[in-house]
Amino acid sequence: MWAWANRFLPDGRFTQKWGNYSQCEYDDYGGLDNFKAALHEFMDKKGVYSSIYLHPTLLSNIYPQFEKYKDLVSRKENGDTLNIGNHSFRMCHANDEWREYALSMYPRLYSELQAPILYVDEFSLRVENRCYDKNHGHEVPSNLLKTDRNFISRLKDMMPEEVILYGEYAAVDVNARYIDCNISYSIIDTVVDMIETAWHASDGDDRMSRVITDMYRFAFPKIVQLVLPMAMRNLSWHPQKFIFFNGEAIYDSFWDIEESAGHDFTCKAYGLKKKYADCFSSDY
Repeated sequence: MWAWANRFLPDGRFTQKWGNYSQCEYDDYGGLDNFKAALHEFMDKKGVYSSIYLHPTLLSNIYPQFEKYKDLVSRKENGDTLNIGNHSFRMCHANDEWREYALSMYPRLYSELQAPILYVDEFSLRVENRCYDKNHGHEVPSNLLKTDRNFISRLKDMMPEEVILYGEYAAVDVNARYIDCNISYSIIDTVVDMIETAWHASDGDDRMSRVITDMYRFAFPKIVQLVLPMAMRNLSWHPQKFIFFNGEAIYDSFWDIEESAGHDFTCKAYGLKKKYADCFSSDY
């Protein structure tokens, strides 16, 4: 549930809220009891498990907690704060105080909602998350690999075994043991370079291309790989074939399947994955 905390401000502006999911979000859905009941309606009666979106490195300044933690916003080398728009600020999860606060969101929400799938957005290696603030108690700039490991290993240890943690971007090998699933962007990030299409007249049509192989999928078979197939909107539905070849799962973006051929292929691929689930599942 990615957008469960988004809302309109009193002045009519729409904002994405990050980093303090609590009672005011539940109130938007009629209260905690109603929100929890709706989640379990799907889980208990329909067998469909919903994940709860959390973001440990962003905090919206419309939350009262921002005043307490505003000095822990990550800073660029030139001293500017890292933020998205006017309301969302990139917090320094190399700082002990912010990391402890971000970690505390997970057991609290699990206790309140009993939702066994929790999202850990953008914790993994992102160069733009590097912090240069000398007052945050970390080396300058912050070491992202060390920071990510400190966060995800603590989170894995503190959560019950039945809770599934998944996030955005693949963790490096030494951190992979602490995450159950990640979203891969290989289809977005490399498709323009990897796929040879009629955009280049000498290359022929988009039925022929080199294969995008997700080595991470095979190196870490216990970690579920989800793919955002968003290349379809810009180039072709052809990369869907790579998702099938790699035995990956599709995450969202079905609105991009506008071509009937792409839609037909995806449906056929799902049928084959279901029929031969033992070949396409992770080791779990």
